[in-house]
Amino acid sequence: MNKDVLEKSLKYTTINKKALGESVQAGCYYCLKVYPAYKVVDFVEADETGICPYCNIDCVLPDKSPYELTRENLQELHAFWF
Repeated sequence: MNKDVLEKSLKYTTINKKALGESVQAGCYYCLKVYPAYKVVDFVEADETGICPYCNIDCVLPDKSPYELTRENLQELHAFWF
């Protein structure tokens, strides 16, 4: 992914409660896990940003984003943001 595409991922990992509710799967680009979206039950209250149920970091991508939830994509996002 190019830098522009990587930067745009932030749009899908913030204020994403609605998108997570409409998704089947979700993935965390911090711990690199993919799991059923319904497992995301904790949110940053101020802006409704999903928190990963495994690592408690707010790096959750819903499958309703343009990013395919593959390990490779999650690793690339992790490397870019961390």
